[in-house]
Amino acid sequence: MYRILVTDYQWPSLDIERRIFADLPGELIVAETGEEDELVQLAPQADAILTCWKHVTPKVIDAAPGCRIIT
Repeated sequence: MYRILVTDYQWPSLDIERRIFADLPGELIVAETGEEDELVQLAPQADAILTCWKHVTPKVIDAAPGCRIIT
């Protein structure tokens, strides 16, 4: 099961992303604030991180040992 962490987004909803990933066996994990402490807390679950403007810091990356891509 894949888990994709969404740090932030500028559009009204994640409907398009949910449709794109609907065929994958997994889920979107959506950050509420996208602040570093929150991302560090959510990162251990992430196989991928999808970001818009939030910085994915080294601390976040270190907390995500299973993450294979950040985009």
